[in-house]
Amino acid sequence: GRRWKASPPSNPPGLATMETNRIWSAEQITVPSDLPDILKEFTKAVIKANPEDINAFSAEYFRQKAGVDAEPIPGQEKYFS
Repeated sequence: GRRWKASPPSNPPGLATMETNRIWSAEQITVPSDLPDILKEFTKAVIKANPEDINAFSAEYFRQKAGVDAEPIPGQEKYFS
């Protein structure tokens, strides 16, 4: 029988850049100064609300925090007044 050698798949655009810009150590990470407080407040809100759908809750929580004027995420009205 004839054997075929598969050629390697081509990389999607940007993959080579992602490969070379990997984060290898904690010293390479810059954490924005307000991130810990944002995450702490978000975590408290999730624990308090205990939402059925944490992803939808998160989307609505951050939509409101960012002041984005849009329709609320369906089903999340009960968690936000």
